[in-house]
Amino acid sequence: MPQENLYVFNHVPKTAGTAFKKFLSSNVASGRFLDIIHPNKEEVGRVIEACDLSDYDWICANFHNEQIARVRELSGRRLKIVTILRDPVERGLSLYRFIKNKKTHALYEMVSRLSLTEFVSSTDLTRQLSEYYPLGSGEGVLRPRSNFWSTTSSWSALRRKWTER
Repeated sequence: MPQENLYVFNHVPKTAGTAFKKFLSSNVASGRFLDIIHPNKEEVGRVIEACDLSDYDWICANFHNEQIARVRELSGRRLKIVTILRDPVERGLSLYRFIKNKKTHALYEMVSRLSLTEFVSSTDLTRQLSEYYPLGSGEGVLRPRSNFWSTTSSWSALRRKWTER
């Protein structure tokens, strides 16, 4: 019989989520932990649809809100949603360095040619990043926003911090 609650870890990249998932995988009963690792949101949705969610106590992925709602519907269980947040400036710097140094990242070709100022100023990149890395909060669930950076002041702070290094 499945637990009453299903725990959903909505992994926001560059927020120590990988370390948290390692902790979970070593502390959750074997076979009761589903880690959906896929950069393509549609694939995350297909995995959710194909799984018997009653087999799991924890499900981890970088979810869209609609996918979390679908997990709730398919599981018939009460969801407990966990997310780790990070200072947005530090997260932005980390993301910039991560993409620039990971040739297999989907945005590497674009980002590898950009300065930090161009990175935080690019409206085309902002749209693409918001698909990969949802931000914003409400009702306990992270929500994608139209802009990757929360405010213009975050951009300025990011630029200042970068030039101080």
